[in-house]
Amino acid sequence: MIYEYPDWVEDFVCIADECEDTCCAGWEVDIDEGTLELYRSAEGAFGERLRGEIREENGTGDGGCFFPLTQEGRCPFLNDRNLCDIITHLGPDAISMVCDEYPRYFVTVGDYEQMDMSLSCMELGRLFFAGERMELRREEDRITREDSEVDEAWLLKILSCRDRAIADLQDRPDCYPDAQPEGWRRRFENVVKAWKNDGILRDDDRDALEKLFAETDEEVHRRMSDLEPLDASWPVLLADVREIIDVPESADSRCGGKMPEEADPSGSCMEPSASYEKQWDRWFTRLSVYFLFRYTIDTYYDGTAVKAVRMMYRSLRFIERMAETRERKKGAPLTVEDMVDLAHIYSRQVEHSEENVDALKEM
Repeated sequence: MIYEYPDWVEDFVCIADECEDTCCAGWEVDIDEGTLELYRSAEGAFGERLRGEIREENGTGDGGCFFPLTQEGRCPFLNDRNLCDIITHLGPDAISMVCDEYPRYFVTVGDYEQMDMSLSCMELGRLFFAGERMELRREEDRITREDSEVDEAWLLKILSCRDRAIADLQDRPDCYPDAQPEGWRRRFENVVKAWKNDGILRDDDRDALEKLFAETDEEVHRRMSDLEPLDASWPVLLADVREIIDVPESADSRCGGKMPEEADPSGSCMEPSASYEKQWDRWFTRLSVYFLFRYTIDTYYDGTAVKAVRMMYRSLRFIERMAETRERKKGAPLTVEDMVDLAHIYSRQVEHSEENVDALKEM
């Protein structure tokens, strides 16, 4: 097997109860078969408690099992100190696979496995935004998977395109020395358009890409509004972002929506400094690399890269609108902590739902 992962994975350590947004709340915990067998054989009062919380997916006995959330939206085994009672009673090896792996995310094709980490984890987000460039790590072992249906040439072509796109984004920041907020968008569009010559975009995808890159903020917002909300805060955020989109073109949406002559010359609505604009561009170039690494491999199963590109580009566009909204509400430049939080909010709402990811891939 060949394993590839970004360098930020190496330094990640869960901070458990010190985390300001526990990963043990907000979604039901699926129980894999091996862990389910352990829970069903657990002894004593805690074993009874475990079995009392297990629910079946469809109630017929042939579906998967899970732990439902409490009325407060928390895992029933997350205690008031934000620690896991299962680990306390049975040890760290007793938690379900989904809990053990989070925030790691795996995609396997034949003898190749890609591992990434989700920005829904704020501690991972801090490591991510602190870095300057992604370095790809690669490991190999003698394990093989018997999968004769794998098209290795197609897989290698996809991985090559992914790596070259990431390198182009990271290695040539001087392509657009103005470092305006649109800079990362132009670079992203250019590296993706190059995939047409590399064979992972079909001839008829050209029009689809042009249509995608021409989408207005209103169209992107509508698509986000059509997603299934996984958290009550999502509709509120959508309404706030809508206000930014509705700001007249003659006003500065990154200055509280004020007209230029209304901006306070002594306040935070001054023109952003060149260093801040450069930082902004760096943040979104970094996010572009994150999405490219995580989703380009979906091309293997989709048959073309255009679906993954739709998801990546719309995500980046909307996170930027989220950032402008946060900036407006603060009345001050964003910090790294703001970006960590914004990426975490978006990832929890979108990346934690296969249905929402698939919806953003569609035309």
